[in-house]
Amino acid sequence: MVNNVALLDIAGRTFFSFLTLLLLTRILGKKQLSHLTFFNYVTGITIGSMADALARVRMNMDDLSMLLREEHVFSIKDVAYAILEPNGRLSVMKTKGATSVTREDLKINKSEVSIFPSELIADGQIVEKNLKEFNLNKKWLLQELDKQGITSLNDVFFAELQEDGSVIIDKKGNTHDYN
Repeated sequence: MVNNVALLDIAGRTFFSFLTLLLLTRILGKKQLSHLTFFNYVTGITIGSMADALARVRMNMDDLSMLLREEHVFSIKDVAYAILEPNGRLSVMKTKGATSVTREDLKINKSEVSIFPSELIADGQIVEKNLKEFNLNKKWLLQELDKQGITSLNDVFFAELQEDGSVIIDKKGNTHDYN
């Protein structure tokens, strides 16, 4: 009950303050101010509130624009909601028209099982935990090695399970030219 009374009090004061400001602006303001529409007035208050909030955290519009660009937002009109986090990062919720197309938007079914590339062998030693995580066993792994002509675990420097279920194997002693 106390929360409802406090909420009603805040709502009442806000409404009264808004009406008072609107009336004073129309009565005392210049001719241009008296022609403001309700939408223009609310937009002005919003932009003023945003400028005040930026000033309180010692940030200017250039800083805000930079943080928005880091979130791949290049126009302020694409922002539905933004939060300046305590760590200095900006969290942005984009407007509906500014978000990227998703699989659901295109009605593309996502595969049920998604495999994250995982290490199966490291320096000749099987990583049992990762085999168990994907319901695989040593017999399966040895068959995969055999398919690639490898007969001993000691010959394997690194083996990794890929997203498509294939196994990438790097033999010991192989040199790679990455240039």
